[in-house]
Amino acid sequence: MHAICTAKEVLIIQPDITTIISCILHDVPEEVGVPIAEIDAIFGPEVASILQGIMSLGKMKYRGRDDTIDKMQKTFFAMIEDVRTIFVKFADRIHNLRTLSYHEDITRADRVALESLHIYAPIASRLGVYELKELLEDLSFKQLYPDEHLRITGQL
Repeated sequence: MHAICTAKEVLIIQPDITTIISCILHDVPEEVGVPIAEIDAIFGPEVASILQGIMSLGKMKYRGRDDTIDKMQKTFFAMIEDVRTIFVKFADRIHNLRTLSYHEDITRADRVALESLHIYAPIASRLGVYELKELLEDLSFKQLYPDEHLRITGQL
């Protein structure tokens, strides 16, 4: 379900078919163990390249230190060869944020929300993808500040 939900999340930006396929397959190399070469042979080099980029981005971890935010954002852009990789990563992150309430590990859930708020949302803003930026911010805020989120949404 996560793969389909990730593909559904990316539809907000009206992506091309390669981006949608990449969303559906984004966890296949690492979670299922299918080699990138096999994905390339079946789905083509663009999908394979996007998935390779996703794997590279997955190695970056935010550790809650403000002094690393700028470095991580710069590294994020430097690692990307195809901007569609970022869109797949945003869609994956948005679905992950939507399901944080099901995680038992609150520390991990909060880390994901903080990383989304400090790394992913500003990148979405820089790219001008404001719908995704707002989703990343809203879902992160809901995780990190549930009482304030409830109060504000009630007032709205």
